[in-house]
Amino acid sequence: MLAMSLEACSSSWILTTGMFPDVSLIGKNLKRGVSTKADVEQLLGQPTGRGGALLPPSHVGYEAWLYESVQGGAEMKSERGQTPGLATMSLRQQIVLIFFKDGLYHGYLWFLGSSSGSMTVQMP
Repeated sequence: MLAMSLEACSSSWILTTGMFPDVSLIGKNLKRGVSTKADVEQLLGQPTGRGGALLPPSHVGYEAWLYESVQGGAEMKSERGQTPGLATMSLRQQIVLIFFKDGLYHGYLWFLGSSSGSMTVQMP
């Protein structure tokens, strides 16, 4: 309510799920068929998820560890007496999947996505 009495009001926030491991370390430090799960965990930390995958062409099963980071933010601006306001939002997500075969490091996939946009919001 206090912000509404100002000539112009603005509020913003940033949300993150935490630090993302340095993906460049994977190729420099992990060796396919040699590095263990303990090596991966020492390099990248605890995974945020665990699962499995069937990958072509042979559709052999792999154990997969997930490392993920999501960062989101928004800024809301409104002039005094002006309704609606404008919200600008952004989202950035990184994902790396580490694959294991017979308990040893086999490879990884890394994804980075981001988007932003604006929308009009009715102020209370």
